[in-house]
Amino acid sequence: MRILFFLFIFLLSEAFATTFVPIPLKEMIKSSSAMVEGEVLFSRVELLENNEIVTVTTLELNKWRGIKGKKTIEVYTPGGTLGEETLLVEGSPNFKEGEKIFLFLKEFNSHYWVSNLSLGTYRFKNLGSHKMLVNSVFPYHPEIGQILPQKLYSLAERVKNVKFEKKPRDKYQIMRESLKTTKKNSMRKIASTDNEEVENKVGGHTNIYWLLAILTLIGAFWTFKKQRE
Repeated sequence: MRILFFLFIFLLSEAFATTFVPIPLKEMIKSSSAMVEGEVLFSRVELLENNEIVTVTTLELNKWRGIKGKKTIEVYTPGGTLGEETLLVEGSPNFKEGEKIFLFLKEFNSHYWVSNLSLGTYRFKNLGSHKMLVNSVFPYHPEIGQILPQKLYSLAERVKNVKFEKKPRDKYQIMRESLKTTKKNSMRKIASTDNEEVENKVGGHTNIYWLLAILTLIGAFWTFKKQRE
């Protein structure tokens, strides 16, 4: 079983240890058992039945394909520290609580493992005005480094011929989105009112200047007229 475990870990990454080779997105999609988008809740380290140390990360799912509808999923990665014993696996991804990620997964012994280790891990990043999925190993690769989420989902749905499932919005999320929209509209209204007030002030000052100029001209005209007389 121990040999089978390490063979599986090797197959998870087609280039084990510190060397990775880019794998086309279509190939990663085809070879995956599941694909998930979610937010990292927490991680723990445990010992499997074969005495191998693994890290188990719980995700709150937003979108998924290849698994039955769930709110959360446990994702396994090799390695971690348990007590005084540490198993270090080069290329195994680490996840931070609260970060949003997209993972390609493989199912093995009723567990979901990150496919190709860090190569099968994408993180959400704000790049300019776009929110992108960025590969953890090759962030600047022209083909797999950065991709719009919807583009990746569309490609996966075409390749697998199965649509992604989405987490339904609860009433609290709807309320939060409504409050955000109301706040934005209020800020726009305030900004518009401020602009109008500035324009009115400028317009008022302009009218006063014209009135003063006209009165000055009239005064100069009468003075000139009296001098002529």
